[in-house]
Amino acid sequence: MILVELPSKEASGAIALEASELYRRRSAFLPIDAVPRLSPELLREGRPGIAGVRAHLTEGAHAAQTIVQKLSQVPLAPFITSGYIAGLRAYATRGAALLEDELADLNAHHNDDTSAEAVRCCVTGDELLLLGHTLQDRYFGIRRVPDITWGQLAAQVCSTAEAVLIDLPFTCIDFDETIAITNALSHAWGILGNEPPKEQATISQPLTVNGSVEQIWRQAWSWSSETESFARTVAEYRWITGHHFLNLCFLFCRSALRRATEEMGRQKVERAAKAVDQATVFLRGTTAAMRYAGNFPAHIYNTFTRPSMDKVGRAHPFGFSGTQNWDYAAFRSTMQALTAEVEENRGPLREPDYAQLLKALQVFRETYLADMEQHVLIAASKVSTDASLMQKAARRGMPSSCSMKEKSGTEILRDLAALRREELNW
Repeated sequence: MILVELPSKEASGAIALEASELYRRRSAFLPIDAVPRLSPELLREGRPGIAGVRAHLTEGAHAAQTIVQKLSQVPLAPFITSGYIAGLRAYATRGAALLEDELADLNAHHNDDTSAEAVRCCVTGDELLLLGHTLQDRYFGIRRVPDITWGQLAAQVCSTAEAVLIDLPFTCIDFDETIAITNALSHAWGILGNEPPKEQATISQPLTVNGSVEQIWRQAWSWSSETESFARTVAEYRWITGHHFLNLCFLFCRSALRRATEEMGRQKVERAAKAVDQATVFLRGTTAAMRYAGNFPAHIYNTFTRPSMDKVGRAHPFGFSGTQNWDYAAFRSTMQALTAEVEENRGPLREPDYAQLLKALQVFRETYLADMEQHVLIAASKVSTDASLMQKAARRGMPSSCSMKEKSGTEILRDLAALRREELNW
């Protein structure tokens, strides 16, 4: 028998403090609109360190893609998978360090007020819509940056990746979700490094990293069940950080969809197909991000997480809803533009030359449908038959003498899943 010596209860308090610092809540700085690319002009400027950052991101993209291929081909024990994820985290940590000045600049010049003003400039004539977006961003700690630079976005991607990857080995997340998160990160780094990710020739063992950080987390988790505050800290961290990764995936997804729409308009079929394929990677990443975000017990969600959203939603007559997410709304708008382009090309799509594009569109559609089906499962496990927060808000605004027929939040999502099948009739 192998005995593992756990830290004393006296020591566990200090360990929990250290872990709570690692589980600290961070802000995410995201653009209002497009993903800035690494332009030739920026490379020609000869900015100090830009070539090194680009090379690092490209190397990270290739390493992530290698891990994706490894995990996709053979079943690995969790402790082996954790080794690969720890190695990938080292790339994110190094990237954030290389771009620490960019993160410092974002923190110094952008706050909740500047973020709300950035959104206001894009939402005119609908104060309720503006309020919903603003409340959503403030709750999740998201700050909008009107003209975000390539370096700033690269810094944010590395920071969010680091925050997800340090915690990922301590979750009970499904194997396929780990692959989806890693794949989305690989493509994001590839876009920022201006080079598509590719599998490296060989990878024989997990990448080696300093395990001191992981050791602190392991020790803290040894006592997590005895500390309710620690459990809530973990839940809040995952809920917030998971939504940061979700919104980044939506950002890169809509950028790819926009490119696909433009290429279809130019009759560049192969380029359009590749853009749709990349959009699918990021759309699948949003599903995995939600799975990561909700990776904690329903008891904590219903006694802590959901009430915290409901409290914020009381400032809005329609309550708190995922439909108020700025990046989700922008994604939907971009997807509708692609749908219109598909309708215009429905005839050519039946031709053999368009087979690759048609296949890419069909896979995207299936991923879109599966995403809502996963949302149904998450809702069923977390809230069961309870009403949505929007319905609760509507009920609060009605006279007590009025009756209101309600559907559960889960049933509403089932209805939306059915609507999605009609929405993308490709």
